[in-house]
Amino acid sequence: MPQVPLLAVYLTFLGGVGCSGSAGKSEDEAKPQPIAVQVEVENQNSQDITVYLLRGNSRMRLGTVTSMRTESFQVSIGMAGGGAEIRLLADPVGAFEQFASLPVRIEVGDTVRWRLAPRLTQSAIFVY
Repeated sequence: MPQVPLLAVYLTFLGGVGCSGSAGKSEDEAKPQPIAVQVEVENQNSQDITVYLLRGNSRMRLGTVTSMRTESFQVSIGMAGGGAEIRLLADPVGAFEQFASLPVRIEVGDTVRWRLAPRLTQSAIFVY
């Protein structure tokens, strides 16, 4: 019987070990990653606006939208929650007034578009 070189046995063993670890994925890797909700804010107001997401008693700062600009923010499902009811809060920089949107219901993968009017009380919110 021919002798198999020790190096060939060693390489075969290493190849088997290397393949066995990558064949099966752990449960964490197999789980789908959480999908974010997209929040788009169009600021038609003359002031820069800091935008917050409100859910229950929680308030999360999304960012600032410069006057006459549109910004997009990603909100993780962990914060927004699937099938959650949220509101958005507009806080004009350097002003005392604030304006909160009507409550809207969001689902996984939704896009929320908030158009901030020159008079904040005339703003509109859409979910699609």
